[in-house]
Amino acid sequence: RFNRLTWGYVDPNRPQGVIGAGMENGELALWDPSKILAGAEYSLILRNTQHTGLVRALDFNPVQSNLLASGAMAGEV
Repeated sequence: RFNRLTWGYVDPNRPQGVIGAGMENGELALWDPSKILAGAEYSLILRNTQHTGLVRALDFNPVQSNLLASGAMAGEV
């Protein structure tokens, strides 16, 4: 289940940007919105399971847009 969502522009090859999601189970996921809109079978770009608890914060860096910061329970960053 989603807990945090953010939308950022990380790469000129992805003109519609990237949707980032932080899940209740600690998982982070990135999706390609252009593929979602086109109804493509696979729109997932990346799945990360480094956090062990609920993702409480998620945002792309406004200065260096290819950086995504996340924070989870128990002070995980």
